[in-house]
Amino acid sequence: MRNDEGVDRYTLGAGPHELTAAEQRLRRAVSDFVETIAVSGDMVVVHTPPGAAHLVAGAIDASQIDGVLGTIAGDDTLMVVAAPRPGGAVIASKIERVGAES
Repeated sequence: MRNDEGVDRYTLGAGPHELTAAEQRLRRAVSDFVETIAVSGDMVVVHTPPGAAHLVAGAIDASQIDGVLGTIAGDDTLMVVAAPRPGGAVIASKIERVGAES
């Protein structure tokens, strides 16, 4: 990366095309376990196989998607609470895109 003085420096961390561990975990969880996604206002309801909702919710929480206020997980369903902006539809689209990129 280039510092404030314009000098190139080596840095640690994810590069522009590298995924962080949290992003990799989210991608795996969504592609492996998400069955359906539905939106109701600022809430996103995600269905998974039995016993997998907490895995997906944990991955969403760890990835710190902008606009996600939090998740609540049951056995096979989780709810993602979105901030009014960007709203549930945008968050649902982000989650769907993550699964499609796998």
